[in-house]
Amino acid sequence: MGGADHVGNAEMKITRPFRISAPPREWFRGPAPVLLLALSLPLTGHTAQGLGGIQKGFKAAQFFGPPRDTQMQSLLQAERVQPVSERVFLLTGLTLQTFRETGDPELLIKAPQCLYDADAKSASSPGALRVTTADGKFSIEGEGFFLRQTNSSLVISNRVLTLIDPELLNSPEAKGRAQTPKPGSPGIEIRADRFEYTGQTGGGLYERNVRVAGTNDVSLTSDRLAFQLPFKERQLQALQAQGNVVADRGGVHATGQSAVYSPDTGLIRLTGDPAWRSELREGRGDLLIIDRTNRVFRAEGNAWVRMPAQGLSLSALLSSSNSVAAPASKATNQFVEIASGYHEFRTNQAVFGEHVALSERMGNQPRGTLTCGLMNVTYTGSNQLDTLVAQQEVVLREGTNRLSGGKAVFTGRDGVLQLTESPAWSSGQRSGTGELIRVDTRTNEMLVQGKALMRLPASELAQAADPRAVPGAASPAANAAVQWAEVRSAEYTLSPQQAQFRGGVEVTHPKMNWSSGTLTVQLPASGGQVESIVAERSVVFDLLDDKGQKVRGTGDQVVYTYEVTGTTTNDQVVLIGAPAVLEGKDGTTRNKTIVLDRANHKLITRGDYQITSQIKGLGTNALVLPNSKLRK
Repeated sequence: MGGADHVGNAEMKITRPFRISAPPREWFRGPAPVLLLALSLPLTGHTAQGLGGIQKGFKAAQFFGPPRDTQMQSLLQAERVQPVSERVFLLTGLTLQTFRETGDPELLIKAPQCLYDADAKSASSPGALRVTTADGKFSIEGEGFFLRQTNSSLVISNRVLTLIDPELLNSPEAKGRAQTPKPGSPGIEIRADRFEYTGQTGGGLYERNVRVAGTNDVSLTSDRLAFQLPFKERQLQALQAQGNVVADRGGVHATGQSAVYSPDTGLIRLTGDPAWRSELREGRGDLLIIDRTNRVFRAEGNAWVRMPAQGLSLSALLSSSNSVAAPASKATNQFVEIASGYHEFRTNQAVFGEHVALSERMGNQPRGTLTCGLMNVTYTGSNQLDTLVAQQEVVLREGTNRLSGGKAVFTGRDGVLQLTESPAWSSGQRSGTGELIRVDTRTNEMLVQGKALMRLPASELAQAADPRAVPGAASPAANAAVQWAEVRSAEYTLSPQQAQFRGGVEVTHPKMNWSSGTLTVQLPASGGQVESIVAERSVVFDLLDDKGQKVRGTGDQVVYTYEVTGTTTNDQVVLIGAPAVLEGKDGTTRNKTIVLDRANHKLITRGDYQITSQIKGLGTNALVLPNSKLRK
């Protein structure tokens, strides 16, 4: 028996001799207490002749050494002992109990039948084996086993089942940080086709069809499951699953080629092309880390995740534009993909860091992007977006629209996006800056505050700036150099229907300078000609006439209206003041109200008297102020 590699279905592991001078003194905190099988069985030293043939109701005790030589260390009982040869015995109904020095029971080993080789100090059987601790926190059983005492090795060949109390997986340090398992909570269950353990190296291995199920809805399958349990420390140091690893916990499905569990930290590390999936979310990285205690899931290195937009729509964030916003999409295939150096998911929270690049997609079509250095997302209990905070060179893009700043905060409950730290926006050739940009995605409105600036091509203001403009005039050549106009104010608001500038409004144009307290532009629903412009409070404008000479207007209010009814066009500029003044080379006009009838090329004043004069060169498109739409 001692030189055989197999006994029935049992396998024998041959390793270097290692003699244990004394058995363990206390139970260890680990999932494989087979070290205690290294006890010197009481049959050591007996011979078949010494036993006197078949023995029934056999008992043999072993005691600790001095000064506790009266304290029982182990008790071997067998229903029957039958000599097979001079030093080999067949034991039937085997029960082996071990005890601590205090006398408390420690371990119980049972086998219906086994062969014991006194010379090889080994026991083997094709039958069943069951090992349990006295406190019931650990048990292992299977069919077909081989035990060698000299190096504390054990092999179980078939139908291995291990049950572990969750407390045994945590080190004392980890226990201090972890939540205490609830009384009666299910433990860890490990099933495999084969198991082996060597006390000499402290290494154990489950092989073939390994299945682990445990507390907190944790389950794991793999080709192999190795663990390290040093004999001296008697403290589990690591568990490593290898080959086709699949881990499931709390609705998260993770795969990889290797998974390492560290009891001192409570972390599971998954490598080998690891990937994960949870409902409609999926992701990957070079390394996946699962903190089973604190419910933290982290991917490091080339991290990527795809998930439903869940209230975050980049097109909505950029929808305060120069066109009417399209209705919000209710499609279920609206997703965001996020690439980053790492991502970390906690309960109702996700963090993305290092070169974050978010892309919104409708089906397979890209809609918008967000890039930044760090992004923190929180969710409500219904898994809807609550807040999004992006920092470090934040840039949002959708078509030709762009928002940027050092920090962006989006609040899902009110649909508001705020950008600070040198925020800016652009749409086509139009752009703007301020100290704060606030986008209300529900009203489709953008507010720019603090040293607010809007910059746009001068041609978009040319009809307001140049009194020589006439209906049907040719547009500038396509290759002409672009000239720029700027509008400065304390703040301004842009929406599809209106542009409103407030506080120290200043318009700078190659052919016009304009200042007022406020400036409001009403826009048509479908684009085209501006319908209404109102400038109020200390209005001053300087224009160049058709001869290149300056014309100045001052007043309390300037109102421009444009309307087409049938074949009639109403195109008027009304200057109101106390009095309103219009100055030019040909003279000065003063009155409470001065009307420029642009459709009919007339200047009209009203009062006790009326003056009508022909104003040459005034076009019907004069005083068209900047279009406020951000969308192309």
